[in-house]
Amino acid sequence: LAEWTRRFGGAYDFMIVLDADSTMAGETVLRLVDAMERNPGVGLIQTAPTIIKSQTLFARVSQFSVALYGRVAAAGLAWWTGSEGSYWGHNAIVRVKAFAACAGLPILPGKKPFGGHVMSHDVIEAALLRRAGWAVHVTAALDGSCEETPPTLTDFIRREHRWCQGNLQHIGLLRAKGLSSMSRLQLLMGCMAYLASPLWFASLAVGMVIQLRYPVDWGSFFYFLHPQLSAFVLASLLSGVLLIGPKILGAVLVLSRPRERRAFGGTGGVIRGMAAEIGLSAVLAPILMVANTRAVAQILMGRDAGWHAQQRDTDGLAWSDAFRAMKWQMVTGVVFAVALCFRPDLISYFVPIVGPLLLAAPLAV
Repeated sequence: LAEWTRRFGGAYDFMIVLDADSTMAGETVLRLVDAMERNPGVGLIQTAPTIIKSQTLFARVSQFSVALYGRVAAAGLAWWTGSEGSYWGHNAIVRVKAFAACAGLPILPGKKPFGGHVMSHDVIEAALLRRAGWAVHVTAALDGSCEETPPTLTDFIRREHRWCQGNLQHIGLLRAKGLSSMSRLQLLMGCMAYLASPLWFASLAVGMVIQLRYPVDWGSFFYFLHPQLSAFVLASLLSGVLLIGPKILGAVLVLSRPRERRAFGGTGGVIRGMAAEIGLSAVLAPILMVANTRAVAQILMGRDAGWHAQQRDTDGLAWSDAFRAMKWQMVTGVVFAVALCFRPDLISYFVPIVGPLLLAAPLAV
């Protein structure tokens, strides 16, 4: 992009940025150009792409979830960020003059993984546009913007590792001069998207160690059937609302539109699909927790994730590859399972965590 902007950018008012596996309908392009021409203070408009061409179960679930919930999430993001939105690196229109004048990326000091070229460049470019006074918007109102997704869980984790390194590089840019508060908040949220995993893992491990100091208490086994209104319970309920609320709103939106409802297979299809997606997300959560915790640890130890071509086509995953890729998840599950042998009364709390970890390899296949 930098080379194209320097060599040819002066001949164009706008550029549409696409990944190798993303597309955009002609009507969507025209509407984006019209919006840029009508609003000369806008430097970038980011669309909310849907996922296409999914063939594996993992990719199909991702495609379903983005189609059902993506617009609600993007609309919420557009509302609270306003003209200080984010940029996802593709499927967006950019004002070339603004980009050329103020979105040049720095070379970070020090060695990799924290130094060198900025890997997660898109959020930084949006922040630099905002620093120069250009508006950056996210829109959920346009259809026809599409991309592909990793076909397997292992491919997804590999991409997450690279994104993790790129987002953690932003720690050193949080105090950069001139950035708006919203830009700093988005950089911090990007960091926390990955730092949350080791924090969650640490809370589980520390909690288990503390509980091992006390005797078995079968009175707590069915505590979840008669919970007390404590701060923990309220925080859990709030977390559930934040996680599932957008999914419910997305389903309500689709069900309220007859044409879209039929496209999703009717009311029953929407409800069954949403329930299956929520269940699978809950199963994958501890697997991704361990993967991201390991990625953060490797980055903190100075290991560079590199930048490799993304896998988009696959014929499946061999069992040997699955066990190799998921060995840390399964080892973690075994450690927690052994600890539960000494506190079996805690099984009802840890089964949603330990079960998926022990079955990580079969789930990856």
